[in-house]
Amino acid sequence: MSNRFPERALAGSRIKVNPAVSLFGLRFFGDQSITELLVEFLLVAMSVKRVDEAGEPCRTAFPPFGRLRDWRADDTVEYAPRARLNLKLFSFLGASKLEARHEVHRRHYEELVERLRDQMRLAPSVSADDVLRTLENLFLGFHGAGGNRIWCTQSFLPVCPGVLACEANWKTSASVQDWEDALGSEEEVFSFNKHLFLARGGELLYLQVCNALRQPEASIREWADGAKVNLEPEELNPARLHGRLEAALTRVMDECPPSVSDLADFIDRGVEPDTADRTDFVNGQPRFTGCGWCPEESWREGYLFAVELARLCEARFGHHGPARTAGNRMRHAGAAQPRGSERPADLPGYSFPWVPVGCFGPGGISGGREADLAGDG
Repeated sequence: MSNRFPERALAGSRIKVNPAVSLFGLRFFGDQSITELLVEFLLVAMSVKRVDEAGEPCRTAFPPFGRLRDWRADDTVEYAPRARLNLKLFSFLGASKLEARHEVHRRHYEELVERLRDQMRLAPSVSADDVLRTLENLFLGFHGAGGNRIWCTQSFLPVCPGVLACEANWKTSASVQDWEDALGSEEEVFSFNKHLFLARGGELLYLQVCNALRQPEASIREWADGAKVNLEPEELNPARLHGRLEAALTRVMDECPPSVSDLADFIDRGVEPDTADRTDFVNGQPRFTGCGWCPEESWREGYLFAVELARLCEARFGHHGPARTAGNRMRHAGAAQPRGSERPADLPGYSFPWVPVGCFGPGGISGGREADLAGDG
C-alpha cells in the first residue's frame, strides 16, 4: 500500500485499517457537494497554518516552497479555521426550518440584532430595520450549501475570506439554557471536528497539491514526457507553479470588494466578540485542526489539479487583462473574437448602494471605508 503524506498525520489512529481510507486518504467523502469541496479547500488555503508545532505559523495559501521541498517525516499540516457562528446565525437563522430554531439560538439572534442596531448612526430618512434586513439578505444571498440543515452546518459561497467558516454542529442538551452555556458546555453542544459535511475532501485536495509541489522537477518532467501530458514549460517547474498558485488564489479571493469581508467580520465579532474568542481560540491560541493525509503516490493527480487550478484562477475576460483562454489567444493572434467574449463597458461591477456610508459607530464600519461601501471597488 502507498505511503502517506504527511507521514505522521493521525499516527496510531485505528481508522487507518479501513481499506478505503488506505486507498484514498482521510477522506474524500462521496456525498460532499462540489460547493463544500471548494469551501473546504479554500478554508485550508486562507486560514493560518502550521507544519511544525514549534515553528512560525504560515499565513500564505501554501507553505513556503523551501518548506515543502525539505519536508520532514514528522511534519504535518494543521490549520486554524474560523467558526463565524455569529455571522451564520445572523444570515441563516431566518431562512432555516422553524423546528430547527432552538430557543437559545433565537435569543442570541435577537441580542445580536440589537447590538448591531445600537452601533448604527443613520440619517433620519434611513430605517435601521431596512439596513438590518438588507445586510441579512446580502449574506443570505451568498448561501452555498446545506439549506435543509440547521443553520450552523450551512456554508457560504466562498466569495471572500470573510465568509469562509468551518463546519459547526449543534447537539441539543437539556442542561443548556442560554448561549453562554452552549459555548462553555463540557458536552460539546457546539462541535467543530465532526467532518460530517465538510468531510475532508477539500483537505485531501489541498494535501495532494502540497505533495505534488514538493516533487523533484526531474521526476515531474519524466512523468509528463512518458504520459504525454501537455504542459507549458513553466508549468513543469514546481517552484514556479507554487508561486503562480499562491498569487492566483490570493488575487481571486481579493476580487470581492473588501467591504464585504469588513461587514462579515464586524457582524461576527465586532458587535459581540466573546463568541468568536471562545470558538476560534483555545487558551488564547488559535484552535488548530489536523488535515489528515493523502497517498504519497497521488502526486501526479495532485500536480494536474494544481496546474488546472492555476489556469482557472488566472483566467480573465474582456478588458480585465491577459487570459489563458482560447478566446484571449485568438485576440493576441489578431483573430476575431467570439461574440460575447468582451465584457460590456457599462456592465456594473460590485456595487452596494444600499449600505449607508458611515452607518456604524466606533468599533465598526466607519466612514473611512467610504470608497468600499459606496461600491468603488
